[in-house]
Amino acid sequence: MSTYSFEQVRKLTYYTLKRMNIPKPYDDHFQEAFLVFNNCLCRYNPKRSKFSTFYVHNLHHHYKNLYRNEKRHHSSCYLLPSPVQPPDTIDTTLMLHDLIYHSHLSALEKDVLLLAYEGYTVKETAEKKNISISTVKRTRKKLKEKLSHLYVYSL
Repeated sequence: MSTYSFEQVRKLTYYTLKRMNIPKPYDDHFQEAFLVFNNCLCRYNPKRSKFSTFYVHNLHHHYKNLYRNEKRHHSSCYLLPSPVQPPDTIDTTLMLHDLIYHSHLSALEKDVLLLAYEGYTVKETAEKKNISISTVKRTRKKLKEKLSHLYVYSL
């Protein structure tokens, strides 16, 4: 069994990257290729094919998988809801003022409402107010019930 070095397949690596239209610089790609090379050394069976063929096939397959995974990740990012920040307009500010000062809300409900408006999560609100997470959830539920007639559902 002969030993192979990465330098022997460097040109094949360059050729494969170029054939797959991977843009230069190739420094990071050569590092990936080196990992594929080491993996190929462990799995190579000389009875089945030449090492160069085995290596190029595995390298090509590796980059196709990387491309697919990147494409999946990129497309799945569009499926995630974007964080909704209420616009700070005069109408929003006035509505918030009316909710806080003209609704029959307790001090805790007012605080939880303001923190929810500012974008704090349930856990962050609980930590900030030194109360339990279940208290925050219960308070938010009460707020939704009290303010349901105003169509405020962003809590």
